Amino acid sequence: MGSFSEKSGAEDLNNIIYSAIVSIQGNKIVAKDVEGHEITSGVAGTDDSRVLTEAIDSVPNNGNVLISGGEYKLSADTLFYLDDGDTNPFWVCIPILEGKNVHIFGYGAGITVLKLKPNQFYLDHPVAMILNRATGSVDPGFTAFTVANMTLDGNRDDQGQWYKDGASLILTGSARSGGKYYNLEFRNSYGTGLYLGNNGGGSESYSSITNVVARNCSLEGILLDTAQHTVVSDCVFEYCKTGLTVHGNDDYQTRDKDHIVIKDLSCIASPLTIWCINDLEMSGVNMDCIASPNAYGLLIHSSTGIHIKESIFKSDRKKASSYGGASYIDADSDGPTAITLENCILDGFYALHVLGSATATMRGGALNASYACAYLRGIEPSTASATLIGTVFIPARHTIDCAPGTTLNLLYCYSSAVGSMILEGKLNHQGSHGFGFPNV
Repeated sequence: MGSFSEKSGAEDLNNIIYSAIVSIQGNKIVAKDVEGHEITSGVAGTDDSRVLTEAIDSVPNNGNVLISGGEYKLSADTLFYLDDGDTNPFWVCIPILEGKNVHIFGYGAGITVLKLKPNQFYLDHPVAMILNRATGSVDPGFTAFTVANMTLDGNRDDQGQWYKDGASLILTGSARSGGKYYNLEFRNSYGTGLYLGNNGGGSESYSSITNVVARNCSLEGILLDTAQHTVVSDCVFEYCKTGLTVHGNDDYQTRDKDHIVIKDLSCIASPLTIWCINDLEMSGVNMDCIASPNAYGLLIHSSTGIHIKESIFKSDRKKASSYGGASYIDADSDGPTAITLENCILDGFYALHVLGSATATMRGGALNASYACAYLRGIEPSTASATLIGTVFIPARHTIDCAPGTTLNLLYCYSSAVGSMILEGKLNHQGSHGFGFPNV
C-alpha cells in the first residue's frame, strides 16, 4: 500500500477517494471529511468506537472510510436487538445500520488494529464488534460492503468465556449482497471471526472473502450461514475450533443452488465443516488437525453436490476415535449426502469415514490410516456406500472396515500392503491389486 499525506483530506490511495479519514494523533482520535474538516474527535482509547461510528455515518452511501495505522480500542456501547420484539440483544462497537453501503479500509493487517477492550463480552452481554444490517426483520440490507486491510482483535483472554451464536468480530445480517472482505486478520475472537449471518430476515449472497487469516478464534474463523454465490479463497486458519463452516438449512434438497466456491486454504488445527449444503466446489485445501483436541477433520453432514479436489486432509493417527479421523461424512434425518473427492489425500486414524446413509465417490488420491483406510461404520446402523476409483490404500492395520448394510466398490485401486479387512458389508471389486483377495 502506498503512502500519502492526510493534509488534503481527499486522498487517492490505490485509486480510492476517502470521504472520511480516521487517525490517532497523540492522545486524540480524529475523523476528518473530504475537505479536511473535522467530523468528530475524542480521547484516544476512550472514544474510539464513537468516533469510528460517527465517521462511517457521515459518509454518503457507497462512501469510503480510511482508518489510519494504530491500535483502536473499542468498547461495545450500542445495544441492538437481532430479533423482533426486543429479543436477542447484542452490544456493538461499530453499528452500520439500515442497509448502508460503505467501504472501510485500513493501512494493512497488523498496522491498523481494531481491538476490543477488556470485559466487553461476558454472560448475557454478547458482542459483535462490527455489525452491518437493517433494523427491521424484513428490511433489506446492503448491496455493497467492504472491510479490508486491517486486523480485528477480540482480546479473547480478557473476555468472558461462554457460547453465544452470533458473537463475532464482524457480523452481517438482513437480505444483502455484495460483501467484500479481504486482506484481513481475525485474531483472538471470543466467538467467530467473520460471521455472514442468517439474521434480520435474510442471508448474504454474491460475496467474496479473500486473503484472510483467522487465528485463535473460540468458534469459527469464518462462518457462512445460508450464504449463496460466495467465494472463499487464499485464507489461513490457525488454532480455531473450526476454521471454516459452510452452514445451510435442511431445505437444501429443494432450495436454489448455493454456488459456494472454496479454494486455496491452509488449516492448522482448524477443521472444516460443510452442513446442509447443495452445491460446493473446493480445491487446494491443506488441512492438518493433528493438534486439534476434538475435531472431526473434514466434516460433511447431509449435503449434496459437494466436489472436492486436489486437497490434503490430515488428523491425529494416534487418536483412536473419530477425533482422529481425516474425514467424517454422514447423512441422517436432515437428508442425504453425496460427495466426490478427486485426487485428494486423507490421512488419519480413519482416512475415508462414511456413515449413516451417506455416499462418497473418490477418484485417484490416497488413503493413509493407522486403523482403517476405508471405514464405513458408525454407532447407529448404516447403509453408507463408497466407490473408489484408482485410489491408493496405505494401511497400517486394516484396508477396509465395513459394517453390515454398507457397500464398498473398489475399481482399479491399489494397496501398498495386504492389511486385514473387516467385511460385514458388501464389497464389489474390479481390477484392484494388493488387497489379498483371489482375482482382485
